[in-house]
Amino acid sequence: MNSDQRYKSAVVELISVYAQIDFLSMEACAKRMLMEEDKEAKLNMALQVEEERKHYLLQKDRLAELGIIMEDKIPPELYTRIRDELAEMEWFDFLTCLQLAIEGVGIAAVEKVYEKADARTRQALDLPIEEENRQTGYAVEEIRKVLEAASPRERLGMQKRINEKILAMRNYWLALPIRFDELWEDVGLSSDEIREACYSRAETICERLGFTFEKETAAA
Repeated sequence: MNSDQRYKSAVVELISVYAQIDFLSMEACAKRMLMEEDKEAKLNMALQVEEERKHYLLQKDRLAELGIIMEDKIPPELYTRIRDELAEMEWFDFLTCLQLAIEGVGIAAVEKVYEKADARTRQALDLPIEEENRQTGYAVEEIRKVLEAASPRERLGMQKRINEKILAMRNYWLALPIRFDELWEDVGLSSDEIREACYSRAETICERLGFTFEKETAAA
């Protein structure tokens, strides 16, 4: 394949992955909404369900323009396990894993791809980037309230937990049977650029929560 063909193939693969993660998030939030007693939490989950639905359809439409029918890239059994594990977490861990790690840190990788993408693909990513940053902002505010109400000792433990879960979710996604390194290279990015963008976003999120992100234990 020439460079244009490799670029198109990579965009198709990446958009397919992004769309499936959006669908997974939608289902996890829908399931979580039924488990919550707090009405404000339920309303936020309902809003995110609608946002993820829009994101999925935008990306499905972009693939259709390219003559591609959407195909799932995450194996069904793994998809179901990730979705259900997320939905059944304690509220603090749910916010950390889904909205800080997946939506917050993960969107940094999407933003790097956005920089290299064609105009029409950028249009399909504009709204997801905007709304997933909103989702992260919500989680930061909710987690900050919990941290502020905790004792100093409890707060340190929670901050360590956030750090560990961000690293764990990053490694979780990189373990998927998807050739991310090659895909990023085909759109004009290096793995180091993606890694540093994600680390930088994690650092920003943790700074907003009052502590310093530690990345030394992350796999290279």
